[in-house]
Amino acid sequence: MRRLFCNLPLEWTAQPDNVTFLMGGRLTFLDIAGFGSELRTDFQFGNTYGIATEFYKRFTETSRWFFAPRVSASDAAQWFYSYSDPKADYRVGRAAAGADIGYALSRFSEVRAGYEIGYLDASLKLGTPQFQSVKGQVGTSRFRFTTDHLDDPIIPRRGYLGELTFHWVDTSPGAPAAFPTLDLRTEFFKTVSKPASAFLMAQGGSTIGYDRTGIPQYFLGGTAGLFAYGQNEVRGDQYYLFRAGYLHRLFTLPPFLGTGLYAVTFYEVGKMYNAPGVSRLPNDGTAGVIVRTALGPAFIGGSVGDTGHAKWFFALGRVF
Repeated sequence: MRRLFCNLPLEWTAQPDNVTFLMGGRLTFLDIAGFGSELRTDFQFGNTYGIATEFYKRFTETSRWFFAPRVSASDAAQWFYSYSDPKADYRVGRAAAGADIGYALSRFSEVRAGYEIGYLDASLKLGTPQFQSVKGQVGTSRFRFTTDHLDDPIIPRRGYLGELTFHWVDTSPGAPAAFPTLDLRTEFFKTVSKPASAFLMAQGGSTIGYDRTGIPQYFLGGTAGLFAYGQNEVRGDQYYLFRAGYLHRLFTLPPFLGTGLYAVTFYEVGKMYNAPGVSRLPNDGTAGVIVRTALGPAFIGGSVGDTGHAKWFFALGRVF
């Protein structure tokens, strides 16, 4: 039997002087080439135009081994801010094709490894250069371990998630030699009462001592982390970020409006090594409300950080 799922989440983030709009969704065909197979296609348009398709297929119907070829293409506007002042507008285009072979450790965990070849074009369109414009071929080997025990993919209340990814980039424009990247992300949610949960998140990445990578590998600032900072204000080749917070369900919405209204507050602290023009230990505190609507979660709030960083924002799209 063939089944089709279609999700159409919206993503929309705004500051008083910076509004971006991104609409995306996923089409999933189940059992399209035998039991347990999937064809997943993600698409986006707005601030980013993109499409990514992956075909997931077990070696046999009872096997835990699987293979997953994929293709993707995107073209995105990437703004760089200092506080609330725009500094540069880059256009970043990517295209790639690759394949993984993996093993399902359980229904919650998997490991996979593969190779991807593609093309990168990161070009300055307006403003002061924040890094050199580059274009050319990209080749990357990847190993990834993922375990997901969260009770909800949108607004989790309990459980944990862990993801470890290692890349060996053998070819990249602007990089004179191959270099590695190692990324780690963890999330932990614990219910402390019927309506409330506490959470702790940690993430980090490093090029493991290699500093000639062509363009910065990591960006923070805005809804990607460090909410009080400007979009992509903090950038470099090695970082960590911690977030601790409290989530409280206020009440249930009528079904035609959504599912619930939540209050959330959290504190973030991080560090980007050798980042230009930012404090030694960037941090901020954020508070707001999340409305889980039929179109996705809407987050309205404000954030105040160190060295005079502060802003209010709203975002329609995934929060955690």
